[in-house]
Amino acid sequence: MTKLELGKSSTFTNDEAKRCNGLWIRSGFPTLHREAAKQVHNEADDDSAWSATYKYLMGRLGSGSLFLLTGPRGTGKTQMATCLGRLYSLELACSRYMRVADLYMVIKATFNNEGSESQIINELSGRGRWDAESLPRLLVLDEMHDRGGSEWEDRVLNQIVDARYGAKLDTILITNDRGAALKDKIGPSIISRADETGGIIECSWDSFRSR
Repeated sequence: MTKLELGKSSTFTNDEAKRCNGLWIRSGFPTLHREAAKQVHNEADDDSAWSATYKYLMGRLGSGSLFLLTGPRGTGKTQMATCLGRLYSLELACSRYMRVADLYMVIKATFNNEGSESQIINELSGRGRWDAESLPRLLVLDEMHDRGGSEWEDRVLNQIVDARYGAKLDTILITNDRGAALKDKIGPSIISRADETGGIIECSWDSFRSR
């Protein structure tokens, strides 16, 4: 996938429509945001900063970009990522959403022999054997500000981001942290990857929820 476009669903066969719906449901994006995504796509708002940023990201994703969405609560960062995830489903491509705290909880559960830490990391990193529908072409990790910042958390996050960078898979990290706090928590390696392939996007406009 080299370009993300809306409208492909109008040419779907019945089987493709079912696959698209299945990918969308399994993506993990919050139900509230998934239900709003179609409406947001259908509302033209070319003059808003949110819309301009969304279209910029849409034009850059598809070739292994890493973006950090940062800014205060309520500016629509998660909704933006969800709308982008919907585009992947419309392209019959897999996207995955997780709150970072849930990611670490899932991995810690493997410490009690309930799975494999490396397997989970490999799945999110795009490593291993995948069919075209299962490969997570977009990974969204939300609420990065809730990280504890331990060495183990840093290692896991860097492993995932670095592997996705090498595989040219798109990644979006969302946080309320800004400035020095953002750089301290995210770390120089990930900041460098973002500077090279995507960027740090400051979401500092008025509340999206009040639209």
